[in-house]
Amino acid sequence: HARYTSKMQEANALAVSDGYPNLPACIKDRVNMGNESLTSVATYFGVSKSTFAYWTTKLGLTFRYVAIAPGEFIRIESPRGVI
Repeated sequence: HARYTSKMQEANALAVSDGYPNLPACIKDRVNMGNESLTSVATYFGVSKSTFAYWTTKLGLTFRYVAIAPGEFIRIESPRGVI
């Protein structure tokens, strides 16, 4: 896993105190399931958008925006199975 900066360590502690296993899981869940913008997640952690973008790059997280029509769906697969 990526080496955390001191601010990332603080954010990881916040994520764990909120019930997430770690910082990347918290970020993914808040964006994917919570329908939060990247800006609002950065605000949650108390960092700038550019710092948050650096974190996501450092953690290997990527974000893709997909437009779908009514009645269409997307399927996301990972090594752990279908999400």
